[in-house]
Amino acid sequence: MRVRLGRLVYTSAVWTLATALPSSGQTIGVDYAKLSAQQQALFQSFSGCSSSACPGEWQKLNSTEQLEFAGGTQALQIVQLQPTSLNGLDAVESVLHIHGSEPSQPSEKQFNVETNWKSGAPNQFEDAPGWSPHIAVFHPGQYGYQENREGNPFLGLVVLFDKHPDVQSGQLHIDFRSWFAHFCSDNGNIAANYKKYAQWYGPLQGYSPVFQFIFPDLARDEMSRNVPKSSVSRANMGVCSTDIDEAVLKFLTTWYVDRNAYSLLDFVAQDNVYNVANLENLGVKSPTALWIRLFSDAFEPSSTHISKLEGALQYHAPIFRNPAIKLRYVNPAVVASDTATYAIIAPDSLPSGTLFPRSDATKSQRAEWDSQAGFLDHLHEAYQAKLHVVVYATIAPGLVHETAVQYWIKEGACWRISAFQGTDW
Repeated sequence: MRVRLGRLVYTSAVWTLATALPSSGQTIGVDYAKLSAQQQALFQSFSGCSSSACPGEWQKLNSTEQLEFAGGTQALQIVQLQPTSLNGLDAVESVLHIHGSEPSQPSEKQFNVETNWKSGAPNQFEDAPGWSPHIAVFHPGQYGYQENREGNPFLGLVVLFDKHPDVQSGQLHIDFRSWFAHFCSDNGNIAANYKKYAQWYGPLQGYSPVFQFIFPDLARDEMSRNVPKSSVSRANMGVCSTDIDEAVLKFLTTWYVDRNAYSLLDFVAQDNVYNVANLENLGVKSPTALWIRLFSDAFEPSSTHISKLEGALQYHAPIFRNPAIKLRYVNPAVVASDTATYAIIAPDSLPSGTLFPRSDATKSQRAEWDSQAGFLDHLHEAYQAKLHVVVYATIAPGLVHETAVQYWIKEGACWRISAFQGTDW
C-alpha cells in the first residue's frame, strides 16, 4: 500500500521522502459534537454561526484546521492558572484565525491558533506552574511563555502576545519535537505527533487517527560521502579555538558556506548530546552519524549555495515583558547594531527555563524529565563559566528556515559544540 502524505510516502511500514506537499484531506477531521461546551462557544463566536448552523460551519474548516483548533484549545484546558479555578482556555477572549497545514507559508506560520487574549492573560501564564518566558526570535514584535513539557524548554504549549499595537492579540501552538531533527512544520502538527499529544493532554474526543506518522531523519547524499568511520570522539584533533567568537565563526562558515561535513566533526565536543541518544531507535550506528544527519539536514534540496554568512543568518534581540530581563552577550556591540548574524549569550543571563530546564524543579519533577532536559541540565551544572549559548535564525534560500540554538562548552582550552536545537522560535 502507498499513501502520499506531505513529503513522505508510506510503503508497508516504512516512510521515505517524497516530493508532494501536505494537503488538507490527509488528516481525519474532528466531530464537532464532541467538542466541549467551552470549545463550541469559542467556535460559535469565531464563525458567527447559530447553534444549529455551527456543525455546518465547522465542516467548512479543512481537517488540519479542525484538529488544530480542537487540539490547541483542549491542551489549554489542561493548563492550571491562578486562581486555580481557571484554566488556560479561560484566558482566551476570542479566536481570530485558525492555521492548519498551509504549505505556501513558512513553518512558523502554520499549525497555530491566532487569539485575542483577556487582559490578565500575560500575568496568568507568567505565573503558571512550570512555565517560563519564551524567546521569540522568529516572531518579531511578540513575547510569550512556554510550558516546558517533560522539563524540556522546547516541548509543549507556547502562548505569544503582541507587544504593540494590540497587546491582547497573539497566538498559541504546541511544539512536539526536539533534539534530533531540524525544525519543520510537522513539529507543530498534531496529526503527525498524536501519540505524544494524547500522552500529554489526553485523547481528542471525536478524532480517530488512521495511523501514526513516523518520520525518519535522512541525510543528504552530498553531505554524507565523507563521513569518517570512527565516532565523534576521534574529532577534536584538527581545530582548537580558545576564543568562543572565533570558534563559532569558523564553525558556521565551515557548515553553511563550505558545507564541509568532515571538518565540522572537529568542532564537536566529546561530551555531546548524541552520546546519550538511543541509537538503535534512531536507526544509526554512532553519534557521528547523528551529527552528520544534523549538519546535512540544514539544507533544502536545491542547488542554491550561500557565499557568506551575512544575509544568510540573522539575530534580533527578543522581547521580554519583564524589563528586568536583560540578556548578556559575548558580542554585545554587533547585537546592539542590529546587524548580528548570531548572538553568543551568557547562560546565567537567561531566565530560568528558557533554553535550559528550570533550576527550581523538584526531585520528583526532575524524575519526569526527558533525556534532552537531563543533558542540558548536566551542561548547566558541569560547565558553568565554560558554557555559552549561540542563537540565530537561518533566512537564506537553500537553507532550512529555523531558529538555531547551539550549546558550546570549553573542553580543555578549546571551545566546542555540545548540543543543538532547531526550532521555529
